[in-house]
Amino acid sequence: MQRIIVCIKHVPDTGVPLRLNAGATGVEPADYVGIPNPPDLSAVELAVQIVDGFPGEVIVVSLGPAEAAATLRQGLALGATRGILISDPALEGADAYATAMVLAHLVCSLRPRIVLCGTRSLDGSAGLVGPALAEALGFVHIGRVTVVSVQGPESIVVERKLERGVRERVRCQLPALLTVDADVARPRNPSLPALLKALTDPIEVVDLPSLGIPAQSAGARLSLTRVAALSIARPRSRRVQGPPSALGAHERIQAILAGGRAGRRGSLHEGPPNMLAQEALEFLMRKGFLRSGNPGTRGDAAEGSKVES
Repeated sequence: MQRIIVCIKHVPDTGVPLRLNAGATGVEPADYVGIPNPPDLSAVELAVQIVDGFPGEVIVVSLGPAEAAATLRQGLALGATRGILISDPALEGADAYATAMVLAHLVCSLRPRIVLCGTRSLDGSAGLVGPALAEALGFVHIGRVTVVSVQGPESIVVERKLERGVRERVRCQLPALLTVDADVARPRNPSLPALLKALTDPIEVVDLPSLGIPAQSAGARLSLTRVAALSIARPRSRRVQGPPSALGAHERIQAILAGGRAGRRGSLHEGPPNMLAQEALEFLMRKGFLRSGNPGTRGDAAEGSKVES
């Protein structure tokens, strides 16, 4: 049976206004609205699709406060079979490394064949938990996965992104840890019965002692980095280029209708086709698109033709 574990992070909703706390080290608790990390939900959907073709179960795991149970319930609504929350006051201040080390204790006890993580989170965006967890578990790690094909109980074939749109196809032996982007699979819209069931399904809550981890070996004490300060990103101002004030009203309106771009000027030529063709060729030669020569003319003259340069 394929057992797949998906790590889900409870992150602040960046779509609502946020204020920083007094020390500028985090979000003001009153403003914190937690949601599942989007790439992690896509990982849950991918895991459910995998077990649809093979016997198995999907376990969603999160590390965080008690409120993170709501994030796990969204994973259950998508089709996961179990939800486990690691919650302990001693985990306060854990960075990516400390988080991965604690997750490794739980994941190792569950003995999965595949572990899925989102590539990055909305808040820290470090992209370190997945690779660090794979290293702690001794699993093969493949990043930026877009397609997964299970070949059997012992191997999978995956396709992953490289630079400049290049894709790489990789075969690896299980167990393995895969990090995925949000576009790996579009999370389904859970049915009403699935949502109601997820609200009543039990969430297993474990603390550090139950994992055999001393409190002094977790959280900020185990972290290799710390947050010095945060700042709210300010939107970049865009300079709007207006038409020169020295132009007349009619010319300014024409410039605005043309897009207001400086230097965007054109001229309209009217006359017979052979004359317009000659002017067009001369224009191209002046701009260096064509070399000098005798372009020649062809066709009879006709009144009313136009060309715009």
